[in-house]
Amino acid sequence: MQETSKNGAHKLTVERVKVIQQLFQFEDIKDSDIAGVFGVSRESINHIRHGIRWADVTGIQPKTGNNFRQYTIKEDTIKQQMKDALINHISNFR
Repeated sequence: MQETSKNGAHKLTVERVKVIQQLFQFEDIKDSDIAGVFGVSRESINHIRHGIRWADVTGIQPKTGNNFRQYTIKEDTIKQQMKDALINHISNFR
């Protein structure tokens, strides 16, 4: 029996999320493969895996700052920060 939402998309249930969580132990199964079986997006599976969604069922706690886009720093900024840190470190030897 397939449960669907009003727009026809597949709907995850507690039972399905528990099965998905069990599938995470198999390293050779990709999130996209799981998503295809359950008729949801790969992102939905990734959110379950990292505790962003369904954490009350899986017990997976999200890491602080689970919105990685919020914390993404451009490569040039990282290089500049490393350069500044190195210059500060070297100047301590004078």
